[in-house]
Amino acid sequence: MLTRDQEISLAKEDRDHSQAVPPPLLGSAYALRATVDTLKEVAAGELPFDRTIKVSLTERLTKEQIQARMPHNLRTLDALIERSDRLFRDLIKRSTPESRKERDSHSAQALRGKSLQLVEELSLRTRRVTPLLKQLEAYADRMRDSRPLGRARRR
Repeated sequence: MLTRDQEISLAKEDRDHSQAVPPPLLGSAYALRATVDTLKEVAAGELPFDRTIKVSLTERLTKEQIQARMPHNLRTLDALIERSDRLFRDLIKRSTPESRKERDSHSAQALRGKSLQLVEELSLRTRRVTPLLKQLEAYADRMRDSRPLGRARRR
């Protein structure tokens, strides 16, 4: 049996973890950019900190710690996004050798992982990101609907 304090602590931890940004969502360049833009608005004072960022006492993460991380993390995220864009442009070029495409693909995955880590360190509330998932699903549906009939899928 747990004490009342232990139950409250576990409930808070569960709530905090359920509010984390879903990692697969930030695998999308669109969602990552939108997330970084939201964080920049918080840093600039254009969005309220407390309603946008999750401060977690169970993880010993204070508002001051998050604010101190923001400038560095946001600069690094901008650089990572720029590098990812360059890699993507090379990946879609027909003239890029397959060996380089494979290497660039691995590099792009590593950049996404680092980007996700930096975003998670800033504790953005999930409710600020989940609308992006609905937008991406709507875009995917529109793309599926607009695909010409009878055209063979490329593999």
